[in-house]
Amino acid sequence: MAAGDSFTIAISAGSGNYVESIKTATDGSQNPIAVLADDADASGGSVSTAAYFMGEFNQDAVIFDASWTLSGLASILKPYKIILKAMTGDLSATDAT
Repeated sequence: MAAGDSFTIAISAGSGNYVESIKTATDGSQNPIAVLADDADASGGSVSTAAYFMGEFNQDAVIFDASWTLSGLASILKPYKIILKAMTGDLSATDAT
């Protein structure tokens, strides 16, 4: 390349929707960046639901595709400030004083 050269890059418009992350995908969905706040069944088409883009989550309550291991998913989410961790102790027996 030399000064003054130019080129065009065609970019296809995306749907703007999030999809389930599958580790072996090559369409960008292999890079998880959020955790859904509620169950969402998009098998019949797009649905609306809330999502978290940072936070700490009970690793035993997070549902993810079988292509991921828990440690692999936790590792790739950590830079996004999404932390998967084991919850220990009896949370129902907190001291309110």
